[in-house]
Amino acid sequence: MTSTGILPGVLIIVILIALIIGTEIAAIFMYPVYKKANAPQKWFAFIPVLSILPLFSVAKMSRWWFLLMLGLGGATVASESGTLHTPNAHMPVLYYVFAVLSSSFSFYVTRRVFKSFAVPNWVVWTLLILLICELLMHINVILTLIVSLVVLASAVILIVYWCRMAWGKFYYDASRIS
Repeated sequence: MTSTGILPGVLIIVILIALIIGTEIAAIFMYPVYKKANAPQKWFAFIPVLSILPLFSVAKMSRWWFLLMLGLGGATVASESGTLHTPNAHMPVLYYVFAVLSSSFSFYVTRRVFKSFAVPNWVVWTLLILLICELLMHINVILTLIVSLVVLASAVILIVYWCRMAWGKFYYDASRIS
């Protein structure tokens, strides 16, 4: 048993199930976007972790950038994992460094995708607000409650525009990416 009272095997299974379910829900929105952009291996949208690979094709970036994204995500999780057993511990500075780098890179890639679909700039900045709020949520509970409202509003806006990219009026044009 861990200090959280959960068997490690059960915890791993729960995490894997959450990863698979999350990937499949995301695929509902990502696959049509990949299809409109004529991305290679668009069916990767249904495979956990690899679901992001076609996103780099849509953003007109080398797929080698996936390794940077994977490394930053792994470093963020690894730097946070030391605090899982002690919920009152403050997050290490290294966590925030990796989280900011990871969020910045995710913002850059997503911005390129949105730009290729001619999504308005204010929607892209809504994504940045969402990423900043995610970082702020680790500071304390009261700030988390306040920021959660901003996150909810930002998430609704982004979901609406992602749906419009997937099934609506926005059309992919790679020439819009500079």
